[in-house]
Amino acid sequence: MAGATTLDEELLAGLQQARKKKARNYCLIAKGPEVLKLIVQKKKIPAGVVQKAKAEVKGNNIIEGVVFGEGVSLTFEVLDSEPSIKAKKIKEFIAEKTDLTVKPEWKVVTAFRQVEEDEAEGPQAESAEVPPPPPDTSSSTAPVPPPPPQPTVQAPPVPPPPQQPTGQAPPVAPPPPQSSAPETAPPAPPPPPGTDNANLLNELVGKMNKLSAAIQSAAAANPARKADLIKPVAAFQAQVKAKDAAGAQESLREVAKVLKELTSGGTPPVAPPSPQAGAVPPAPPPPTGQQPPVPPPQAPTDKAQESESAEDEQEEQASRFRQDWAAARKNLRAAIDDVEAQLATFADALLKSNDPNMEWVAEQGLTQLLGGLRASATTIDKSAAKSPEKIAKFARPALAELEKRLASPQVKACDENKFGVKVTIRRTIEAALREMSETLDKAS
Repeated sequence: MAGATTLDEELLAGLQQARKKKARNYCLIAKGPEVLKLIVQKKKIPAGVVQKAKAEVKGNNIIEGVVFGEGVSLTFEVLDSEPSIKAKKIKEFIAEKTDLTVKPEWKVVTAFRQVEEDEAEGPQAESAEVPPPPPDTSSSTAPVPPPPPQPTVQAPPVPPPPQQPTGQAPPVAPPPPQSSAPETAPPAPPPPPGTDNANLLNELVGKMNKLSAAIQSAAAANPARKADLIKPVAAFQAQVKAKDAAGAQESLREVAKVLKELTSGGTPPVAPPSPQAGAVPPAPPPPTGQQPPVPPPQAPTDKAQESESAEDEQEEQASRFRQDWAAARKNLRAAIDDVEAQLATFADALLKSNDPNMEWVAEQGLTQLLGGLRASATTIDKSAAKSPEKIAKFARPALAELEKRLASPQVKACDENKFGVKVTIRRTIEAALREMSETLDKAS
């Protein structure tokens, strides 16, 4: 197999490293559902390299992140939402380009895990921290600075003890003064940050990713406090990128603190008021041996039964609403995927026209159009809360934004194109939006 095809040696090397639990940067370029290019390497992939690769394969979708794995398993980390490209397509592309059999999967995370440097590259960074060696270089071990010479300290002459009166103990002479010279060698400088720092960053990223679903739910359910969550999450991502483990740890604590406030109601316990002058003292306890009077149990009233029944019915309605809303969100995602496939076919027709303007539309214009539609759909898809009223309050503005995009001249030009390609952006997505709107009407 390897002799019959030309393998992508750079991709093969990058994937082999990722399969050994080593996180690596990746860039995947696709057009519609098809994978056209995959770059995997340790160093950050420059934007110029990405754009050049995109132009070479004429792709219109760029996905970047971090990949890692073990054995045949490969996990591709992405931010925000899972791409529409199927894992099967990635598997087939890797098999074709490298002869490797792998099981890829997408994983949505809040922040990418740290891409560690190889051990072979560490000494250059460490050499700047090591003090210069002493003149004796015969030892093969790491040089240690010699301790400074100790000054000669002479003990002061001991004066003869004065004669003490009979019966009194002689006074204890004070200890001789200590030399101000240091008794030990100066402490060695701290070791440079290495694998311990990287391991801590990976551990922090893992903890933050576990909170991803809770962060999204809390932000959707508490729009007034959304900024309180987004700010430390953004700080965490920047600190991980800068390899600031201490700062990332502090930001993670802040996120956990805000989440705890939101999930527990955010109201601290109120201490009982201190007794004021002139206040009526509490009733004294009953005399010893006597039990306080117990009021007779009250039979449940009809109003209490009606209230309990109404609460049960309300909870049942809320449960049905959440099921219908989940189905509507799934149908919207499917509609966006259908539109993406239509635009991929349309882009091929534009590229065949050999018109520079049409080529720009295929490579840039359609990408921007699809990106805007998917961004609005993603905002709707993330709307989640326990109360149907809160879901409706969060989702309706996003629905209005997507409907506004569907009414744009760009969508109309695609749907009414002169290239004989069937494109039905508005009709395909509007059907899913009608279902969502009808579902939200049940929330009121």
